[in-house]
Amino acid sequence: MEQMLSIDLWSILATIVNILVLCLVVKFFLLKPIHNIWKRRQDLIDGQLQNASDTQAKANELKAQYEEQLSGAKETSQQMVEQAKADAKAEYDRILQEADEKASRMLDDAKKSIDLEREKSLRQAEGQIAALAVDAAAKMMGQTADEKHNQELYNQFLAQAGDTLDESDSNRS
Repeated sequence: MEQMLSIDLWSILATIVNILVLCLVVKFFLLKPIHNIWKRRQDLIDGQLQNASDTQAKANELKAQYEEQLSGAKETSQQMVEQAKADAKAEYDRILQEADEKASRMLDDAKKSIDLEREKSLRQAEGQIAALAVDAAAKMMGQTADEKHNQELYNQFLAQAGDTLDESDSNRS
């Protein structure tokens, strides 16, 4: 039994060699593939994280562009509303001015028409009154009036009637 418990140099060397060979075999056939799988998984995870980070950055950039465009659209719509209001006010003012001018022209035309009609009526009345006055004067004088005499009486009457009409017009004003 002594031999079984004895320590032999050759057996220690053989055990050390066996352990070294076993370590090398485990390293090449077990640990290296596991390390490669672990490395690939780590690279895959890093790639996905980078991809997610890039996607997040792109989304933030698109969001900023969208907000800028939205802000620009709000400003543009506000400017369009202001321009439409200004155009509508200008059109309102133009229409109002045209209406005022048209009403003023119509009023002036009506005044001119009334003045012309009044003058025409006055001339007709003067002519009729003068003819009646000449006839009345001729009857009162008992003579038949000749053309020259009638014309003189008529002109005299018109001068007096015109002075009276001018005085009444100035009194009305």
